[in-house]
Amino acid sequence: MVIAVCDDPALHSSQNEQDTRYFALHSKLPLLDAGSPQEALDMAKEGFEISEKTAFASHIAPNNKSSSWESQSETWPNAKSK
Repeated sequence: MVIAVCDDPALHSSQNEQDTRYFALHSKLPLLDAGSPQEALDMAKEGFEISEKTAFASHIAPNNKSSSWESQSETWPNAKSK
């Protein structure tokens, strides 16, 4: 399981600071902090791999700026069914 939450840690587009890095710290979940749409895609795959190996959820937190970008990303091929 991958928990994906978009943060706004510096109040760029919201009235209150939104920073779930502290949630990941206190829940002792791995945190993957994406800085671009391509990184978010790659980290989502990595998050699922971590989750499968550890049986715990992982947490991906792209920031507000990287979540509102538009860009082309390289996708990875579908995994074969087991």
